[in-house]
Amino acid sequence: MELFDRVNSVFEDFKSESIVEQGRLFEKAFTRKRKLSFDRVALFLLNKNGLTQTLEAYNFSLGLNIDNFSRQAFCQARMKFNPEIFKTISGGIYDCLNNMMIDFQIAPYKTSEKELAYKNIEKALKLFKNDEIILIFDRGYPSIEFFQFLTEKNIKFIFRIKKDNYKFQTNKIEGNKGIINLKTKKNHQIRIN
Repeated sequence: MELFDRVNSVFEDFKSESIVEQGRLFEKAFTRKRKLSFDRVALFLLNKNGLTQTLEAYNFSLGLNIDNFSRQAFCQARMKFNPEIFKTISGGIYDCLNNMMIDFQIAPYKTSEKELAYKNIEKALKLFKNDEIILIFDRGYPSIEFFQFLTEKNIKFIFRIKKDNYKFQTNKIEGNKGIINLKTKKNHQIRIN
């Protein structure tokens, strides 16, 4: 399996008529063949790096080997684009060192992010060795079962947790930082910093 096949297949989904139909603000939007098609606008929005719009457009055009487009052309296309379509993109793994998506899933808005994380991790394990992966999660992901899953896969991880999560263990820590040990059902010991 090629490294980017999975990500490319998701970007191909942005070309599907059903996604385009949900993602256009006007019935006639994105019906003609243009330099900034619906899938390119979506890809451009997902790949912004915080540069000026002109530099973003230049880098994007260069990366796709397409003719450059103006800020005005992007703004016009953006006005036809429904940002609610991104609510269907629920989870993914991003490589912070190389500034690129490794895997992400398109799923209905109400799909559990944790459920998608399991799928993302399984896909990432096909591309990388376990010891090459350090996953960082926001609030909402931590659970003993998820810690156990990651530990069994020998994946290093960092979770941001709410103050009241694991209160019994965290009460033993002075200040905001410290280490707690959790025991899982399978008697794995997990250290949390």
